[in-house]
Amino acid sequence: MSMPQGELEVASVGLITPVDEADVAIQGRSLRQIAWRRLKQDKVAMAGGVGIVLVTLTAILASQLNDLIGNQPAGRNSLLTSEDTGMPFGKFGGASAKHLLGVQPVDGQDILARLIAGARTSMMI
Repeated sequence: MSMPQGELEVASVGLITPVDEADVAIQGRSLRQIAWRRLKQDKVAMAGGVGIVLVTLTAILASQLNDLIGNQPAGRNSLLTSEDTGMPFGKFGGASAKHLLGVQPVDGQDILARLIAGARTSMMI
């Protein structure tokens, strides 16, 4: 029972399974590599990751950052607030080039310095 030459070729072609190009591209990668590739494509997740890294670095370097901006979170500074009303001098709650987010009423503490110090406390908790 031999098959004619034409039928033999058809039978041998049927044994070959087609290879999908997507399967070849993923083959050989670990789950970590696949997850990282998918994460890199998600712009919102990457923006959130950058935000978390910035807050963490701010918390780690809190004292150095407060020294760099020249304001400390603790201590009263009566030169920045009015003795009569307790409100900060200047527009926008005492915001200026030296105090970017302004100062607190009554005691005159720098708000940015207090936020940086608070980030360190929050990350420790």
